[in-house]
Amino acid sequence: MRVLVAQNDPAVPIGTLASPLKDHGIHLTVWPAWAPPPLTLSGYAALIVLGGAANPDQDTQFPGLEHQRRLLREALDRGVPVLGSCLGAQLLAQVLAGQIGPLPRPEIGWVPVQACKAADDDPLYRTLPPLMHAFDWHTYGFSLPSGARLLATSPTAPQAFRFGACAWGLQFHLEADEGIIRGWITRYEDQLCAACIDPGSLARETSQRADLYRRQAVAFGRAFASVIERTATYA
Repeated sequence: MRVLVAQNDPAVPIGTLASPLKDHGIHLTVWPAWAPPPLTLSGYAALIVLGGAANPDQDTQFPGLEHQRRLLREALDRGVPVLGSCLGAQLLAQVLAGQIGPLPRPEIGWVPVQACKAADDDPLYRTLPPLMHAFDWHTYGFSLPSGARLLATSPTAPQAFRFGACAWGLQFHLEADEGIIRGWITRYEDQLCAACIDPGSLARETSQRADLYRRQAVAFGRAFASVIERTATYA
């Protein structure tokens, strides 16, 4: 089985979600979204859309965004499993006619995320604890698309939803391991300072939370692999 991974930023890879998918015999094809896009999802069993520095309304600067929307529409039409992370979740919400836009303030760091009742029987989100600290780094948010099920929320914004049987959006970066997060802290120190977040404190908190977070991501990734195996669409 092959899964297409849309990577929007070199600094935002699939991270800890890669190993549980590969352990299920899934081959990951990474499309750098700044390169020419695949014309279709034909031959792929699922689509993963990652985060990045772009916002979902910046098509002029990031023309790959519309290509990803097209692939998301194709996946939804064909019932191909979808997982959107951060920007990917915002693009999925946008395709489903949800509203996207800037938050009153950025949501950066380890955020308490509360599961909703709908998460209890969700094939993916039920692998995560009812209350968890998830890593966020975004300035935009989305409204819940019509017909979607809200799975989790933070004090600031919706954090997870499912549409239909096999399309999920996560606002937080479940895929980010300690090395990835530390890279962001170094690269975007100016953003942290502007948001009155101490980079050193964030790095120390990341070290404390990283191991548990990795285990949570692996459990979630295994559940997504099982969904892909059950649906297995290649045509």
